Amino acid sequence: MVIQFYNTLSRSKELFHKEPGQKVGMYCCGPTVYYFAHIGNLRPYVAWDVLRRLLEQRKFKVTHVMNITDVGHLVSDDDSGEDKIEKTAREQQKSPEEIADFYTDAFLYDLEKMRVQLPHHLVKARKHIPEMIALIQKLEKKGYTYTTPSGVYFDTQKFPQYGKMANLNMDELKAVRQDVERDDAKKHPADFRLWQLNQPHHLQQWDSPWGRGYPGWHIECSAMSMKYLGEHFDIHTGGNDHINIHHPNEIAQSEAATGKKFADYWLHSAFMRIDNQKMSKSLKNVYLIRDIENHQLKPLAYRFLLLTTHYRSELNFTWESIRAAQTTLDKWNEFIQRLQKYAGAHSNNEINALIAQAKEKVEASFDDDINTAEALGELSQFQRRVNGLMDQQKLSKADTRKILEFLQDVDEVLGVFDFAQQETIIPANVLQLAQQREAARKSKDWAQSDALRAQIEKEGFAVLDTKEGFELKALKPAH
Repeated sequence: MVIQFYNTLSRSKELFHKEPGQKVGMYCCGPTVYYFAHIGNLRPYVAWDVLRRLLEQRKFKVTHVMNITDVGHLVSDDDSGEDKIEKTAREQQKSPEEIADFYTDAFLYDLEKMRVQLPHHLVKARKHIPEMIALIQKLEKKGYTYTTPSGVYFDTQKFPQYGKMANLNMDELKAVRQDVERDDAKKHPADFRLWQLNQPHHLQQWDSPWGRGYPGWHIECSAMSMKYLGEHFDIHTGGNDHINIHHPNEIAQSEAATGKKFADYWLHSAFMRIDNQKMSKSLKNVYLIRDIENHQLKPLAYRFLLLTTHYRSELNFTWESIRAAQTTLDKWNEFIQRLQKYAGAHSNNEINALIAQAKEKVEASFDDDINTAEALGELSQFQRRVNGLMDQQKLSKADTRKILEFLQDVDEVLGVFDFAQQETIIPANVLQLAQQREAARKSKDWAQSDALRAQIEKEGFAVLDTKEGFELKALKPAH
């Protein structure tokens, strides 16, 4: 089993060069915490959670680092506009630190609801200002910077490989970046700010060798990833919106400072649309996790929905699609409960081969650039086969234990199924009605059977007929 990833840097799939047991450094660009993360913002974190889970299941020793941008991210990614956090702070009449801490907690709570594991190092930009200053000084010493009245800039023309990731043509960048802040002292439109100066009204400022100011957005990721992972590490992830500006800037400043390759594999997740439209406040389609919950749906249904589409493919979110995802996930959990309760005694000599075949196909899907959509397709076929065998009483309890062990192994990567055995308390009157209905069915009194089913449903339960007898299940409230 060899994992391969699509590396944005080479625009091709590449085999992962590490061996199980070796250390793997993984840096994920985190959120700018100026408001609640919408569901599009959250998509990449599920993808990288699956990536980490896969690596850890394969016995790689992963160190996962993610930043929290709590200073320096301007409204436009290319150094123009107002600081996003300060803008919110002024609107809400709070300090930038209060805003950042509140929305950081909200973001982490959303991750928890979706079973996204927290990184080993969750690093806040404002806690790493000395590291950023030291990195800028290193670049300055090597001749990669220049200073203007507005700040310290990285000189992209001194770094010939600049823009390789985004396939940027330096000669055409004036046309490409019309919205770059106009600074008459800038040498080239692509040059980006490392340290902002002469912003007296900015609320967050620190002393530096160049004067009082604050860091640019791009320098934080380089400084913090190097602190926790070293000057060269394995995997760097982000969204497609990072390909054109943020990640080329990270690569340039990092490799200029160290003379080393920054990261080997660059993975990017695709955007999301809502009802085939761009997410927009004006369209009122910027949804949060709380909106999903307000529709009586679970955050895990959203995670499942994300897994049904490859992380590099654009996903179109609709309320119909997430309801379908919730239904499918519920059926998976019901399937797991059925396996747990199954009491058949007919051992099946072919079950080991069936599990091995499914395992091989699912793992091949995971290895092919984390193709969770394909893996779920293989699992669905496996589920149908197993349900058929249980219907025919062609499995033993030992067989179902093996199936459950396989599904638990798969869920170490997917992180979406529920293996906790649910104990539903059945009221005595409901149980009595179900027993009366079972007797009516055996005597083929179908009218009485239907009438008793209706009574049971009025009590809030559904009665399911199985080969093993009847089963009572609490009904969910209507959406």
